[in-house]
Amino acid sequence: MLELRGIYKSFNSVEVLSGINLELGKRKILGLVGENGAGKSTLMNILGGVIEPTKGRMRVSGAIYEPNSTYDATARGIAFIHQELNLFTNLTIQENLFIQNLPKRKSFGLFISKKQLAEKSNELLNKVGLTISPDTLISDLTNAQRQLVEIAKALSGKPQVIIFDEPTTSLSSHESDRLFGLIEQLKAMDITMIYISHNLDEVLRLSDKIAVLRDGQLVDLDDAARFSKQDLVKKMIGRSLDHYFPVKKELKQGEVTLKIESLSSERFSGISFEVKKWEILGFYGLVGAGRSELARAIMGIYPYQDGRIIWQREEIRKPSPALWIRHGVVLLTEDRGEDGLLHDKGIIRNVQLASLPGFT
Repeated sequence: MLELRGIYKSFNSVEVLSGINLELGKRKILGLVGENGAGKSTLMNILGGVIEPTKGRMRVSGAIYEPNSTYDATARGIAFIHQELNLFTNLTIQENLFIQNLPKRKSFGLFISKKQLAEKSNELLNKVGLTISPDTLISDLTNAQRQLVEIAKALSGKPQVIIFDEPTTSLSSHESDRLFGLIEQLKAMDITMIYISHNLDEVLRLSDKIAVLRDGQLVDLDDAARFSKQDLVKKMIGRSLDHYFPVKKELKQGEVTLKIESLSSERFSGISFEVKKWEILGFYGLVGAGRSELARAIMGIYPYQDGRIIWQREEIRKPSPALWIRHGVVLLTEDRGEDGLLHDKGIIRNVQLASLPGFT
C-alpha cells in the first residue's frame, strides 16, 4: 500500500531526515515513535503533501506518488489527522466535513444543497459513532467530539491511508478506548494507518509494525510483537532508561501557599483544597469534569459565583492573570495553540509576554 525509499529532507544546511525506507501493507497499522525532534512530523508532512522531500521517492498502491500539496495527497487517498485539529470553530460540523466539496443544488448550481449536506454528514457521523446534529457549531463540541469530526472529515475523501498524530493527547481513557475501537473498524474497511504517539502502551496495543526514529534516522522497523516498552525507549533515546520520573525525595512540610475554600461555578461546586510549599498537587478527572475551568477560575479568566481564594494568608477578591503573574503564579493552558501563544509574533515576543513590565 505504501512505500518510501531513500527519503531525505534538509532545511538549509540542517538534515532532519536521512535515507528513510519504509513499507506498509494494506490493512496494517504502523506505529511511529521517536523523541521530539526525531523527524516523525517531518516525515509525515512529506507523506501528507505539506512539504516536499529533498531526495527520495514514494509509491502508493504501486504507483509513483509525488504530491505538491495537501490537495494532491487527499486526491491520492492520504488523510492526515494532525495533533492540532484543522477545523473552523465558527462553522458547523457539516460545513467542516465538506468545506472542500460542498454539495450544490442541481437547479441552482451556485447554491448549497442543505438537504444533501445534512444527509451526507449524518452518514459520515454514523460511521464514527457521533450522535449529534450536523448543524452543531464546532465551538460547541468537546475535544473528543472534534477528534471524531476530523476522522469523519478524513473518511469523506475515501482514504486509503490515514495518519494519526498524537490523537489521544486531550482524550480521557474512556474516550481513547472508543477511538481505538474506531481504528479497528477502519482497519476492517481496508484502510492502512500510521499511528504516531508518545504513549508507548497505545503503540504496542494497536500496531502491526513499529518504526523507531532517532535523530532523523530509522533505527529499527519490525513486527510490534518483537518489541517491549523498554526496547522502544532504549532505541528512541539510544540508551537504557531506569526511571521515567525523578526519584521522589522526602521534603520537610512547608506552609500553606494557596488555599481554595468552597469555590463554585456553573461547572463545579464546593471545591476546597490547599497547596503547601514544595508540594505538587495533582488533579484527575474525565474530560468535561471541570478541571480546566477550575484552574481558569482561580486565574480569573472563568467566572465563579461563590468561594474564597487565599494566597499566602491574603484573600484574592478579584483574581486576574496580571495579578497572579505579579505573585509569581502562572497557568500553562490546556490548549497552547489557542490560548497560550501569539502565532503572528516571534519567539522573543512570546517569551516576553509575561514580563513586559520589566522591559518598559
